Amino acid sequence: MLTRRFDYGGWVVACLALGLLQTLLWLRWAWWTREGATHPSRRSLLVFIASLNAASLLEVLDFPPLLWHTLDAHAVWHLATIPLWALWYRFVLLDLQAGQVMWSLPLDSAGEDKEL
Repeated sequence: MLTRRFDYGGWVVACLALGLLQTLLWLRWAWWTREGATHPSRRSLLVFIASLNAASLLEVLDFPPLLWHTLDAHAVWHLATIPLWALWYRFVLLDLQAGQVMWSLPLDSAGEDKEL
């Protein structure tokens, strides 16, 4: 890295493109697949996607520091992403529970999995 020039603008474009692709893939799953459309935590996922993309605008639409020059766009972005983990965790937890119900095998009287 010391001998090469780092193209920051190219890096930002690549990150934005991958973030947009990730968003589109999650939205496709949530809206246009049978599993996603009936998923118990679909709403949590959609709120998470919308909130994360709104928070990402803080990084893209940079603004000068506020409140005695202490909070700039990057600091506010970090503050905005703190509560988002709870939405993601809720989605993952409900997804695991839905998968456990969907893939669970019937148990015999001894508590052993029956082979299908």
